[in-house]
Amino acid sequence: MTDEPREAAWALNRREVLKLGVLAGAGATVASVGGARMAAAAEVDAPSDLNEKTILELQELMGRGELSAEGLLQFYLRRIRRLDQAGPRINSVIELNPDAMEIARALDRERETKGPRGPLHGIPILLKDNVDTHDTTQTASGSLALVGIPAPSQDSTVAAKL
Repeated sequence: MTDEPREAAWALNRREVLKLGVLAGAGATVASVGGARMAAAAEVDAPSDLNEKTILELQELMGRGELSAEGLLQFYLRRIRRLDQAGPRINSVIELNPDAMEIARALDRERETKGPRGPLHGIPILLKDNVDTHDTTQTASGSLALVGIPAPSQDSTVAAKL
């Protein structure tokens, strides 16, 4: 007997290869979603009602001392870790300001001594990475060619007005 029938049995046509690819992709997706759910469940969940609050409601909580800028920042950092870096891995946040926690603590101290500056006092803000900020955060617009080039000597108008 020759090996021809055996080779023919193992030969796949284009349609069968596509079917196998779809099945493999679906299997990987199911495994990924299951793993993400397990990872998210393993992490302690932050209060889920904070992500539904308006800025006005967050300010009211801070004004009553039920929430701090530091606590709100910690909530959002956990949420970014859970959604962006683990779980579904959205990868929407390129960089976080390394001084964010220090800034939040300073804003909490300022609220205690002088009161809030305005409606965004202590509210963490994410900026698109094409908005220049005069700090250590990269504003490279997602381009490797701009990495390491510092922002001008001041914040962009958009960042300054915030």
